[in-house]
Amino acid sequence: MSTWKIVSAWSLVLILGFGGIACFGDDDPTDPDEDTTASATVDDLIVVEAATTHSSMTLNWTAPGDDGNTGTATTYDIRYMERFRSFDWDTAVPVSGEPSPGTAGTAESFTIDNLDEATEYTWALKTADEVPNWSAMSNTAVDTTLGSLIVTAAQAGWYSIVDATTGEDLAHVQAAGLQLRGEPSLGYQSRTLFILSPTGPGGANVAIYKCDPFTGPPFTAITNDDDLSVKELDGSPVSPSIVFSAEDTDTWVQHIYTMGYDRDTPVQLTTTDEMITIPGVGSARILSATKPSWAPDGSKIAFVGYLRTIEPILAYNAVFVMDPTGANKEVIYVQQLEEAHYDTPCWTADGDYVAFMEQNPTNTGVMFVSVDSGSSYNLWDDLNVAAYAPDMLTTDPWHMRICIYYNYPSGSNIWVADLHTAGDVISATSPVELTDQSGTGHSYGWPDWAPWSPSFD
Repeated sequence: MSTWKIVSAWSLVLILGFGGIACFGDDDPTDPDEDTTASATVDDLIVVEAATTHSSMTLNWTAPGDDGNTGTATTYDIRYMERFRSFDWDTAVPVSGEPSPGTAGTAESFTIDNLDEATEYTWALKTADEVPNWSAMSNTAVDTTLGSLIVTAAQAGWYSIVDATTGEDLAHVQAAGLQLRGEPSLGYQSRTLFILSPTGPGGANVAIYKCDPFTGPPFTAITNDDDLSVKELDGSPVSPSIVFSAEDTDTWVQHIYTMGYDRDTPVQLTTTDEMITIPGVGSARILSATKPSWAPDGSKIAFVGYLRTIEPILAYNAVFVMDPTGANKEVIYVQQLEEAHYDTPCWTADGDYVAFMEQNPTNTGVMFVSVDSGSSYNLWDDLNVAAYAPDMLTTDPWHMRICIYYNYPSGSNIWVADLHTAGDVISATSPVELTDQSGTGHSYGWPDWAPWSPSFD
């Protein structure tokens, strides 16, 4: 706050000489008109956990005032430390671009970008008026940016949690008492692992079981419907929910369902004889649907569907996208059934492409299809490694990278390749081996790559 000081006549001395005037006023630091009141100390600084990503955090707090909790302050100074429990203001790293303070009592918010993945950050701030009189340091707020993990099926009855950067095993767990079927899947922030197993010895139906990814048992069944046998599943990257395909044990037809983690009633998203339009072909009926995959932001689900046109009667295999409610189904890639089969659909991190394996009588492709334009690109040649061909795909949830499973005669490993886009065109670099099955003594197959919320407690 700016203050004009009125100087009484007896305290003002004028010195005249050589045409100049010098003024000396009262410089008493205890003058009641001088602004020495600092802003109040912020005591409600928080990190908005729901807004934390792999590279950003959002802070919320209530604005103090210019003088205590009155008026409008001038400046915020926000600082952070990495992985420190005791905050040292002088050595903390200042950020830039802080917002201008609002009037006292205003709800403030500020997002900091370009942070490191899987890193704990401790935050604090100070506030100043125009003098500047600085407040004391606020309370501290702590959160950890998201990382990512890869889960793979290992030898029979085992799975591995793999560090997506180093390829090292973070956990190697036996699913005691279960028979693993197909691909395991990590749930929301990788806090839950889902695996498929028959409901009992020799059981025909396959149920979904959940557990802690790092410790494994106990395994809890979350589906127990004898009328459904689960085939594939995918954990949502943005909420505690899953999407899965299951076979009706009466009709042997597969469809797609979604549900929460706690034995909720599954919600069916696709139905037999549901009508759909095939671009350039015409109207068709959905006969069955399988292999669902969440988009990185949870706004869409990709899946594989089997179709039959009305006239002439022809069978087609297609890749679809739809809303999480089952609405707005759209065919993005289609071939006649006898010409191609599709497997392991997954999304690029930007949500612009769906990748999948295509198998046909003459060739196998690693296809990338633009969700918006429908343009398709076969990266088979880019992603072959020596004599080994890609067998299954999953994608990095944060970066334009793809993870490929290669099945060797002596075992299997997973490899990672960078993806690049130029306009609508997508390409891949040569894959780099991530895991080492010769060193660990077990194979790595059927990978799933998912966001991870680590803890440094």
